[in-house]
Amino acid sequence: NTGALLLKLGNERQPPDIPPELSDTAKDFLTKCFEPTEKRPSAKDLLNHPFI
Repeated sequence: NTGALLLKLGNERQPPDIPPELSDTAKDFLTKCFEPTEKRPSAKDLLNHPFI
C-alpha cells in the first residue's frame, strides 16, 4: 500500500536503485531528491532542475 511504501522510503538509509534506462538528467534529479536532508537541494531548487 502507498502508506507503507512512503514509510519505508522515509526510513531507508540507502536510496533506492535508479533505473539505468532513465536519462542522465532524470538520474541526476532523482539522485538530488534522495540526498540526506542536510545536503538535499530545496524544493525551489529542485523545481528549477532541467528535468522538470
